[in-house]
Amino acid sequence: YADVYEVISIKQTDSDGVDLSHNFTLDDGQRKDFYQHGRLVLRKDTTPPSGTIFSRLKYFAHGASGDFFSVNSYDGTVDYEDIPDFQISGRKSVNLREVIDLRSIRDSDGVGIRHAYLSPDSNGSDSAGGVAALGVVGGTYAKKVEIPVAGQTITADIEYYLPRADKIVVNNEGEFSVVSGKDGFALQQPPTPENNLLLFDLGLNGYGVNDSDLTLSVSQYKRFRMQDIAVIEKRLDDLAETTALTLLEQAADARLILDSNGVSRSKLGILADNFKDRLLSDHQDPMYRASINPTTNTLHSAFSNNQVPLIYDSAKSTNTILKGDNIYLHYTEDSAISQRMISGVENVNPFAVISGEGHITLSPTSDNWVDTETRTVPAVPQVNNAFPEVNVAAIPTFGNTLGLMPPTFAPALNGGALWNWGGIDLTAVNIGWGATVDLT
Repeated sequence: YADVYEVISIKQTDSDGVDLSHNFTLDDGQRKDFYQHGRLVLRKDTTPPSGTIFSRLKYFAHGASGDFFSVNSYDGTVDYEDIPDFQISGRKSVNLREVIDLRSIRDSDGVGIRHAYLSPDSNGSDSAGGVAALGVVGGTYAKKVEIPVAGQTITADIEYYLPRADKIVVNNEGEFSVVSGKDGFALQQPPTPENNLLLFDLGLNGYGVNDSDLTLSVSQYKRFRMQDIAVIEKRLDDLAETTALTLLEQAADARLILDSNGVSRSKLGILADNFKDRLLSDHQDPMYRASINPTTNTLHSAFSNNQVPLIYDSAKSTNTILKGDNIYLHYTEDSAISQRMISGVENVNPFAVISGEGHITLSPTSDNWVDTETRTVPAVPQVNNAFPEVNVAAIPTFGNTLGLMPPTFAPALNGGALWNWGGIDLTAVNIGWGATVDLT
């Protein structure tokens, strides 16, 4: 028979004989251009059995009418997922439910599948014989179908299964559920319901014949402890520092430095410092003669800082008056409104506590002034250090002089007289720099 679907059993002599199915493989008869008779092919290096062979099989009986086979041809015969494949080559196959099959069929001779060592007798039964080649004896093409040629058109109404995207979620009560999306070629994930946690994204092919038609994406959730966050933060800081130094080294290497003859100096070693802090500075060395401006990340020469307090001398002052810590131009006071008939104050609610809250902005943030004096540095350091080591003490309030830096920067200078930083020029002052004080 052509188009053999399954071999149920192969036995020696009769249905109760020794099982010989392990000695044979099935050739179902499918060819690229027609359906040939099926064959039992003896495995390589296997001795052919002698005597009578009994076999039971299933095959697809092709009807006399119709011009092609399709998925509908198998209705009521096998399940959708059991429709057989056609092996085009050793590594390539196509399932017959996905094609329009126009192949012709070779007619059966009515005696079943022939074996290489059996031939039909006059009664149509199998008996031992001397047929040398595998195959079927006799038979004609029961139905010939014209195969379309290039340029011809086939019109058909086709129904097919569509893929779909689903979700598996769990709600706050620990209940699992499947949220189904809409069928369509473009997989669109359905929205996750409120108060639900997404666990899996599912992609389902049309119909779903086996597990390979399902794609599964697991949602990753990791709970970070504060300890884990601290480790990540430290690693990011190290990475940022390494990256900054690397960029500085590249910039230094790319910088063109010429000698007196106009020839580029060779760079045998590069030391990069972003002048962000004093980490790479040996500021304890008596020969250290530098200061760092932390707002511009620049290196400057050393300087000394002296703070001179101001004392108000009323005897030597003219047209001025001291009020608290402030000095004003001399003025006189007058009453804008005067109520002379009242004898006292009476609160409507004597238990009420009168309080007020206000908001005031000081600019500049302090009244400390710095006078800069330049001191000549000898070419050869003297025995006595002209610039003694700087005492590690809290930085004076000049760090905020005239609001010369954002208030958020000031705490970074606490205990940092080592900066040797005396502010910036008044021309660089930005409007808006100042401190905010809440008054109650």
